[in-house]
Amino acid sequence: MNQATHHRRAAPTLLRLIGEWRTLTGQQTEAIQRSDWPGLLRLRDAKERLKELIDAAITASEMNLCAERPPELQLAAEELMRLEQHNHQLLSERSQRTQSQVEQSRTKAQRLRTIHNAYRRARQTRWHSYL
Repeated sequence: MNQATHHRRAAPTLLRLIGEWRTLTGQQTEAIQRSDWPGLLRLRDAKERLKELIDAAITASEMNLCAERPPELQLAAEELMRLEQHNHQLLSERSQRTQSQVEQSRTKAQRLRTIHNAYRRARQTRWHSYL
């Protein structure tokens, strides 16, 4: 069997696996948007298992990643790269937003402690003056 025939036989399996990866990536996008971090971790684990299957399919087909690939595999890989990059950007933006909110909460808590301490000192001073 020549290499081109081997690649054509591997393409449907790889396309199916890539389709599953695309589905998981879409679910990750939704999990990020909902701030479902446990769900995001489960999806990451599922993609790790799927990656092993993709690697095995590539190895079984003797397909060299640098060699000529069927165009549909190339297009699917490019789409997945765009989707993964989009999710990375979403996650980065969410992380920055959360970090900013945490920082604002710390600042507010510090202000409240300062005000609380000021009132406590003022109250203690006032009562002591009557004694």
